[in-house]
Amino acid sequence: MSTEHQKIKVKLLKKLSLAMHIEGKEQRRLFKLLETLCFIKALWVDEPYRDFPASQQELATVSGRSTKTIDRRIEALEEQGWLKRRSKFSYDPISWDELREKYKIQHTHFYYIETVPGVHLEHIIDSKQDQEKLEQCEYAYHNRIKHNPALKEIIETVANDAHIASRVANHQLQCFKFQELLYDSDQRYALNLHYTDKEDKLLNADFALNYRSWSRLKGYGSKGGYAYHKRQQERRGLITITKRVEDLPPTPPGPTTREERYYTRLGFVQFNKFLQLPQLIQPDLIRVLPLKGLQERNERIMQVAHLVPARAVNPVRREWVLKSWQTKKAKQNEEKTAA
Repeated sequence: MSTEHQKIKVKLLKKLSLAMHIEGKEQRRLFKLLETLCFIKALWVDEPYRDFPASQQELATVSGRSTKTIDRRIEALEEQGWLKRRSKFSYDPISWDELREKYKIQHTHFYYIETVPGVHLEHIIDSKQDQEKLEQCEYAYHNRIKHNPALKEIIETVANDAHIASRVANHQLQCFKFQELLYDSDQRYALNLHYTDKEDKLLNADFALNYRSWSRLKGYGSKGGYAYHKRQQERRGLITITKRVEDLPPTPPGPTTREERYYTRLGFVQFNKFLQLPQLIQPDLIRVLPLKGLQERNERIMQVAHLVPARAVNPVRREWVLKSWQTKKAKQNEEKTAA
């Protein structure tokens, strides 16, 4: 039996969720254990955790979990080595210094997170991992410019400021869409399509990750698994998702077929049968929202949840899929009759 969520401020080591990256479901399991560990360290600061029914009930109350779930997680924490047995019913939680050393984290900075009713700490930790991954991509971009003066000079001619990545990303997109207008041998970095020579690496100013990268980071083995996870995080008010589809010129210069231009560093190209135009499908732009105002966002989402469909459906595409399915079934019936 689950209990109501209570507000409590917990401490979380920065970069820990990103350092825990393990491919597969194991990472999501670690986030669940980390949630319980953070509550134990917040509630029992200068004393050991005593595994009694009263303690389990207190953990269940502040975390919004059931006592059975807490009991299973205590056993898993001991197996993981994050709880060290002091006596038969008391445990010492692992210290932040030990976790920092185990996951090779070089700093001593922390998040101080105030939990919000209706949103589990596990999901907040997950959003922190998203934020840290996007910051890592941005750091790599600026670090690349810092150690390449020639590249910095070229970027400044495009964006008037080497640090404005959004302008550079837009310039890269326009160069890809209209190569005959903006292509210049001095701006080859902007054409992600030409990423062929490892010695002449191009700079990607778009920090958005594609679904393969996000799926690998989150431990999902399919596109659908991460897509569901992403929508759930958006419904919790933790992130926003912006779809990005760019119409390409009908007859762009250079490669035009789906096979030749399918994969690029900007996204992938597909031909839209209804618009009769090639389209560049860029990775979703994910923005991690601050925790301040999360409760208000969550309440607003719940109020309009029954008014917004879970998934928007393109009626034209739905009709096309239905006809395709009917044709396939008709062929199967003909083959059965012929046999």
